[in-house]
Amino acid sequence: MPNQRNALFKGERTRSHARNENHQRMQTLLQSPCEALDVAVTLSNCRSRHRCLSPACAVCSRKFRRRFVKQAWQALQEFPTIFLVTLLPKAMFLAPDALAGVDIRKLKNSVTQQFRRAGLEEAVVIGGVEAVWNPELRLVSVHLHLLVVNAKEDQIRSLNRFYKEKRALKIQRIRPGKAALKKAFRTTQKRGEGGPELLTRILRIQDETKRKVLSYQFKNTTYYRDEFKRPRRPPAEIEAFLLKFLDRHRFTELIFLKGLRFKGHTLVFLPGRIRTLDG
Repeated sequence: MPNQRNALFKGERTRSHARNENHQRMQTLLQSPCEALDVAVTLSNCRSRHRCLSPACAVCSRKFRRRFVKQAWQALQEFPTIFLVTLLPKAMFLAPDALAGVDIRKLKNSVTQQFRRAGLEEAVVIGGVEAVWNPELRLVSVHLHLLVVNAKEDQIRSLNRFYKEKRALKIQRIRPGKAALKKAFRTTQKRGEGGPELLTRILRIQDETKRKVLSYQFKNTTYYRDEFKRPRRPPAEIEAFLLKFLDRHRFTELIFLKGLRFKGHTLVFLPGRIRTLDG
């Protein structure tokens, strides 16, 4: 078990980095012209014995992500294949000040209905909702990263009926190994994630890359990547809108589950769920 835990979080940023990130976020919130002082106070009051539990908090996000990734790994490790599906709804490319009007529950219900109408009733899905600044479009993209098992690739392709724009579906088979995973991410993002023309992407994940992909779903970061894929902070006002968006929600509201539920702190399959179709 210790070896598995170390492998699961290999290369992860430290608690010290999360604390430094919180300090940077507080400075950003205090400098922003939008009303974000309440979020800065929340982060400032977060202590080891009294955590704020805000998704805008880098420390609390790290703690939640580690707990949830371990649960997701235990739930999904028996499946030989995992598909990473990224859904970028065109209606969710928004001006930063429009983030206040985003209804996460409605968005997740819509995606659930899309899975049902696409014949993916038996699919098991774990994922998260993310908001990322796109400097080229000058818009924020609210989208979902989903891990899908108990489904065939051609079944997942049927989601394309809801995302009909050009290059709406991207499928790539990833060979085992970290380098192959990074190459696949880089190629896919270069071809489409910079704009709304790519609304769905699917990556076929093999065993050695499952752990890496699990943590990709639950970042709660505010940075974006430039043309060279280097992480960059958005302007202070934009980052403040992103942090306010995160702070308005609970961690569980930013999680997408289908075919599973929480039983206490443990992810369990819903009764009657078929667990071998993915083979």
